[in-house]
Amino acid sequence: MAQYKEGTVDVINASATILGTGTLWATYTQAGQIFMVDGTTVLYTISSVDSDTQITLTSVYAGSSASAITYSVTTDFTTNLSLYETDYQDKDWPVKLTQLMIRPLDTYLCNIIGTIALETKTAGWTLDMTKLTHIPKTYTINSATNIDESITFPNVVFTSADIGKKFKIINLNSSVKKVSIINSASSACAIDDSGTGAGDGIYTTELYGCITLELVSTTQWVTESASGSWTTTT
Repeated sequence: MAQYKEGTVDVINASATILGTGTLWATYTQAGQIFMVDGTTVLYTISSVDSDTQITLTSVYAGSSASAITYSVTTDFTTNLSLYETDYQDKDWPVKLTQLMIRPLDTYLCNIIGTIALETKTAGWTLDMTKLTHIPKTYTINSATNIDESITFPNVVFTSADIGKKFKIINLNSSVKKVSIINSASSACAIDDSGTGAGDGIYTTELYGCITLELVSTTQWVTESASGSWTTTT
């Protein structure tokens, strides 16, 4: 059952309270599901199920007041991304497919593509953890002046939400200068068997040296893959 649509509802403009007749909302619906009056295009999220005949929305009803009208509550969503699951008996499914599946999926994919886009760095810089996901983001290091480069972990404490994030570094310095991935003063996070103090980390001096790192705990990065010689420091 992708929708619950038994009975009728009374709606009042500028009120978040929806009253039902012949409804069993306490049994078949719950907070977080989507309420919609038939024939409209506005979706509302249920804030609470107060009884079999009353629900409260997270925002006030913006349409005209009406009594004994038909409606639907969308009840089925995917486990991971909470996308709308359609059923052949669903009412107004094109509206819900667009607003509850196509648009959220478009935003999600756009964010991922933007996050993993290749970036080229030409000076020392601090890693932006907000750009990292479980898909490694790639940075190429190519200094115009061929100086030693450093990538510094941010001055933050990593949390459980950061675990699993990855990034890749490729050394393209033509004169084979040193590229280091190091701790800031207070990040206190080890890379493989490196130390956790300021300046500790891992480095390479090889052209095309490449490494992918993954955060496996709030205090530990590990090498997922690497080419060339990378040395840890303590």
